Amino acid sequence: MLVDRVPNAWQKNWFPIFGNEDKYAVVIEDRKNREAIDPSIIYVDDLFEVSLRFSSLTSMMLTLAECYETGACYLNEEGYIEQDLNKLATIWRKYNSKVIDKTLEELQKGLSLKILEKTGSTLVYSKDTRAVEIMIKELQTPLSETEDLQTRLTIRSTVIRILAYMDDLRAVDYLMYDLKNNPWWTARASAAEGLGLLGDERAINPLIEALEDEHEHVRFMAAHSLVDFNAIEPLIEALNSEMVAVRLEAVWALEKIQDSRAIEPLSKLLEDVDPLVRERVTSALDAIEAADDEQSVF
Repeated sequence: MLVDRVPNAWQKNWFPIFGNEDKYAVVIEDRKNREAIDPSIIYVDDLFEVSLRFSSLTSMMLTLAECYETGACYLNEEGYIEQDLNKLATIWRKYNSKVIDKTLEELQKGLSLKILEKTGSTLVYSKDTRAVEIMIKELQTPLSETEDLQTRLTIRSTVIRILAYMDDLRAVDYLMYDLKNNPWWTARASAAEGLGLLGDERAINPLIEALEDEHEHVRFMAAHSLVDFNAIEPLIEALNSEMVAVRLEAVWALEKIQDSRAIEPLSKLLEDVDPLVRERVTSALDAIEAADDEQSVF
């Protein structure tokens, strides 16, 4: 048990509602003045980091009940709990507006990595436009205005992921700009990843161009996002690039997509001047043909 391992970390006014391995849902109790009790349900993880999850015990029960009754949460064939995240988020917002308001109060104090990690799941569920505007402002702020560059880059990367999971396409233009113009490769890589998560097809051409980026991690993230888009035709076209790095990433992406339309253009690279390209093409063709054989069986 978590409380046995770190007994002094558990607060005496935490009343546990339920637990799962090393994670607990608790309500904060005030024995002297029950009317002053904050009824919010908080989660406590194995590092004793605290995050606000439900407005009250009642709202938690209503949320869980409606999730079960509407199929937002259900058991799969193996007996494990699955979630329809869109349904779940809609139900959660219905009963937990107080949590959203408190989260906005936290964000308005300033975006720190700790606050974003603490409120990330709440922000994704809330899809609150006010929170989006605060995070978009972070993306609009030039990195040159900060002294602690690495921290800001990490914050921006976290913001991008949260916005992507919130399905808010207002971030797309800022990410495409960052992907092309940001001088720091970590920011460009985060932008490439975020564009894949957001799924807006306007990003396909900028991602293809990013395959020529000077940093290998940016190229890899661009290729990974192009796989998410299933961008067969642009990737096939990229096989004709004069840059070895671009051909390598395009081959890798086509191998992951495993579409038979790529077999013929890939075969033309079996005689590529670069040995690593030839090796990766052979691997890609084997994978695609094996996938085709497996599909033909069924």
